[in-house]
Amino acid sequence: MDTTSPQTRRLEKKRKYNAKKRARKRVNKAKLNNQRCYKCLSRNCTSKNNSEECNNFKVCNRCLIRVSPATVKFCATSCRRKIRFAEKICKIHHGILCFGDICKSCTPSAIISSIDASGVCIQDSPVNEELLMIISGGNVTFDRYGIF
Repeated sequence: MDTTSPQTRRLEKKRKYNAKKRARKRVNKAKLNNQRCYKCLSRNCTSKNNSEECNNFKVCNRCLIRVSPATVKFCATSCRRKIRFAEKICKIHHGILCFGDICKSCTPSAIISSIDASGVCIQDSPVNEELLMIISGGNVTFDRYGIF
């Protein structure tokens, strides 16, 4: 027969619950530190934890569509999409969306580089980068292929 009081049992149960909660928070924090930035795919980008906006975009060198941590694995293993540089129109500004979903009016400053997606899956940050375009103040200041 258990001789401990109900109050002691409740306190012990609460301590165990709080210990599990702290362990879950540690695991979630470790997962967050190991995640990639949604725009530049770097694990040590400062904007993935803060509210700052990262202005480095990475596009697949095969299909020229912007890659994210969710789509980089697909582009690395089976990217057979046709190159579609500018097929959509921005719903806000009615301008052309380049590289899948980048509007030069919505993102007034951006650095767009093409990467080999298969290298990103293996390493922490993209290695083979080619600078394609620089947008500054809503104007294209550098355009490697003269598209804009």
